[in-house]
Amino acid sequence: MNEDHKNEPVFIRSRWGTRRYVYNPGNPIGLALIIGTLLFAGGMMYNLQEDLSWSEWELDDAVHAAARTLETTPQRLTFGDDYADLIHDAIDATKEGPSTHVKVSPEWGNGEDPTGDRFDIRTTDTKTRYCMTLTPPQPEDSDDPLAPDPVVTLSVQVTKGSC
Repeated sequence: MNEDHKNEPVFIRSRWGTRRYVYNPGNPIGLALIIGTLLFAGGMMYNLQEDLSWSEWELDDAVHAAARTLETTPQRLTFGDDYADLIHDAIDATKEGPSTHVKVSPEWGNGEDPTGDRFDIRTTDTKTRYCMTLTPPQPEDSDDPLAPDPVVTLSVQVTKGSC
């Protein structure tokens, strides 16, 4: 160790006109603290960015977990709900990624398949799309306001790619 650095303090008063203490880059420990603080802050920023975007595997896990949930639990359609809302809520419940970036769009196709409703699932963060088919098709809304909310038991099929 150099004789000059032996007597340097780890903390010194700031030269910016404040009375605060700062790390001293002239001391090896102070320099290590500066570098360590920068690395820690960079790592935290990277981790925060990773938490705010979907990865391919997170979307895959969330879509398949949502499909299992929709298939195993009878679903109650309250006034104004539709299958797209159920899918979005089931993906949110998986806690896999940030739910704000998931887009669930009904894909009506050419109307040749009256046995099920299809939905395109995608995010702005990934290139992969999923097609989820729910059977039976969504029941029509009742005009009777006193009618009970319909409960449906769904059969779900998920394929990779657009509908």
